[in-house]
Amino acid sequence: MSECLTRSQMRALLWHYRIAGEGQLPEPVVTAWWRELRGHTAAQVQAALASVPAQRVGRVSAEEVAQLVQLVALAPQAAPGSARPPLPVAEPDRVRERARFAVAGQRGIRAVYSAMGWTRPPEAEQAGRVRCPYCWAHAGRVCRPITRTRDGRREHRDPDTRMHPSRLAAARERPGAAAPARGAAGHGAVSA
Repeated sequence: MSECLTRSQMRALLWHYRIAGEGQLPEPVVTAWWRELRGHTAAQVQAALASVPAQRVGRVSAEEVAQLVQLVALAPQAAPGSARPPLPVAEPDRVRERARFAVAGQRGIRAVYSAMGWTRPPEAEQAGRVRCPYCWAHAGRVCRPITRTRDGRREHRDPDTRMHPSRLAAARERPGAAAPARGAAGHGAVSA
């Protein structure tokens, strides 16, 4: 088991959850709470306090928090109102997941376009593979709807492609942009 709750941790938790009201925390209050909860860790007490509904946390007693700590220890899923945070996702997994979602989104948009009989301008496909030099939209994203930058340059998006002309020009100048590969990850700009 980890270290037990200290008085300073108890004071910090009482202050954070505003249990003793605003202002200075009276030492007798800190002592009473600490005596009731000192057999538990600060993390357990914090988790129990976090499970109390926000409108009720100011009126909760140390005995109730001790019962909640024990309840969570016996049956973690039975804690009333406790919202467990999701497990942390490693950064490479998150990047892979975003790429997978982007590809799936593009497949969906292509399916809608083909079902409706719409066509996409080929220059939008090409421009979607480069970063916009005007608004800095990433590859695979449409340009942002800004028309003037801080340095005073003006550029309106093309209404058909929703891309800035400088991005369309950058895509034409880029080697290999003339023959877009269908089904590749990171392709096409969303223009629906």
